[in-house]
Amino acid sequence: MVAPATSFLALQLDAYARGWQDDRHVDALAAGELESRLKTALALFDHVRRIDHDMTHAAAAGNGTWDAASTERLFAFYREWEAPTARIAARIGQLEAAGARVDGAAAFKRATLQARSVLNTSIEQLERSARDARAGNVRPWAEIRDELRRQADAGR
Repeated sequence: MVAPATSFLALQLDAYARGWQDDRHVDALAAGELESRLKTALALFDHVRRIDHDMTHAAAAGNGTWDAASTERLFAFYREWEAPTARIAARIGQLEAAGARVDGAAAFKRATLQARSVLNTSIEQLERSARDARAGNVRPWAEIRDELRRQADAGR
């Protein structure tokens, strides 16, 4: 279950998404201002990832469960964070195309890909994974890593 303290995060994410949506001057943001906003975006994303991590570890340790309500709330955090990313990425692209360096841009792009990856996972897939983990049907990370490397090598 998602802790009640996440209500604060929900309010922060709402303000963050609305702030970007309501800002009619995003296309005029200077690199320095955008960098400041990226720091805020990345701090919020780190908070979402920590909650995700904590929920995952609690469920794996048998101290929590992946129920539909808490999973949907976690997904809502990712959706809210991801909502303005296209506008932000567009401004990063404009500034970089003009020769500006935008600190935090690479980290923001990675975070955006991570958020979208989570959002492309269905609740049913997560529930199936949780059932498999409870039943002991899991693969060690090293085995998965080695398989991904084999696939990547085969594609070369």
